[in-house]
Amino acid sequence: MPTTDATAVSTTPEGAAPARRRTWILITCCMSLFISTMNASVVNVALPALRRDLGASTAALQWTVDAFTLVVAAFLLMAGTTADRVGRRRFSSSSSGA
Repeated sequence: MPTTDATAVSTTPEGAAPARRRTWILITCCMSLFISTMNASVVNVALPALRRDLGASTAALQWTVDAFTLVVAAFLLMAGTTADRVGRRRFSSSSSGA
């Protein structure tokens, strides 16, 4: 016979779900920052090869880095706006090809 004790203790604290969600949001934000930093690092690693193969000047290399950063920022803004409009789950599943 099941007991209906009013003093029964719940196994999950009430604040666990919001805290877990905040943790996942923080992890997601940190990973997106890490990926953006890696993008910039890849371009900077490729600069010596660009200079050697294309004979680019220092100014041209600076423009290359700036143009890349600007394009990535524009795509990030477009992706965020699209996710806001169509929903983040639908956007994520469509962008992953699933």
